[in-house]
Amino acid sequence: LKTLLYMGAKAAVKHNKEYQLYYRKKQQEGKPHFLIMDNVMNKLLRTVYSVVKNRTPYSRDYICLDPREKNVNSSEKNVA
Repeated sequence: LKTLLYMGAKAAVKHNKEYQLYYRKKQQEGKPHFLIMDNVMNKLLRTVYSVVKNRTPYSRDYICLDPREKNVNSSEKNVA
């Protein structure tokens, strides 16, 4: 199963904008390749689970923003 997830993650990094951006971001942070690929596999699983759970079609061009960044920015605006 892990081999199949790895192959899917490898294809996602090659062909999907969101996964390419994620891979490059982690690579610039100095993370090793296989650690990044483990993270991509988890991200891929969460994406598949979300599509199945919400019963919505997958949008190839959808880019998910980090919800932690939204909360940080909104709380800074409320404080300032």
